[in-house]
Amino acid sequence: MCGVYKLVVVLTVFEQGWGRHNLRTYTIDKGDVFELVDDETGESGAITITPDSDGQRENVFKLFYPENKDYIMASNTTMRIGEFDSTGLDYNVYALLKDGTTVLYNPLDWHFTELKFESSDESIVKIDKDGTIHAQDINEAEAVATITVTDIDDVNNERACTFTVTVKYMDTIKIGFSPISSPEEISSDSAGINNYKIKTGRYSIMNEKSGNYLWIFSQRKIHYIKSVETNDELAAELSSGFRVPMTNSIIKDGYFCYRSVAPILNGTMNFKIKFA
Repeated sequence: MCGVYKLVVVLTVFEQGWGRHNLRTYTIDKGDVFELVDDETGESGAITITPDSDGQRENVFKLFYPENKDYIMASNTTMRIGEFDSTGLDYNVYALLKDGTTVLYNPLDWHFTELKFESSDESIVKIDKDGTIHAQDINEAEAVATITVTDIDDVNNERACTFTVTVKYMDTIKIGFSPISSPEEISSDSAGINNYKIKTGRYSIMNEKSGNYLWIFSQRKIHYIKSVETNDELAAELSSGFRVPMTNSIIKDGYFCYRSVAPILNGTMNFKIKFA
């Protein structure tokens, strides 16, 4: 017998236990677990909660305190939260909350009440809303200002902290070349080391003999030294150049003392200095 036949197969799937196809949901009434009660009226039951209904935010701060009580900055320099002063001290502000938690102030990620920074004398130190300190150009050897930190809701400064910023007039840097390689043997008055003005920022100095080291004695900490093709200001900014490797600073004769990692070839060296 000829013809077309169709085969139909029925497959039944059964999953024993709590499978995907036989899940169950049960609701169990445990009765009243807790009750909301208004502290002022004693009313219970359906209570409407309106946070900040009177426009007053609850204060979460107990007090503030700085990482250090005294900082030193060179005139015409800037110090941001998380940076270091001219002696290497960390500049940070902490808040102690009422629950005992300590919070590090971060102006880029701060979810609490805005902090208020004030300077006792803006002719010495100006301070931004985010805590950035600007040491002004002073005419004396040094001057001191007091910084007060609190939150904007603390009108009586009850939670405030204070610290001092001493601004020092530092405008001297000594640069030169010497065959001496040891920091113990060199001094800021050694032959070949001469005085320059920090405000210059860019220097053109002759190294008379290959094999000499570049030595720098600075009143201010140095961030980096960059070689440039010329001492011309505009050309120096446009020049790609390269950073000159220097040893970590030590304190020598009252200066931050740096030495090039390797000896320098003879010839004129043009470079600019970026201070910390």
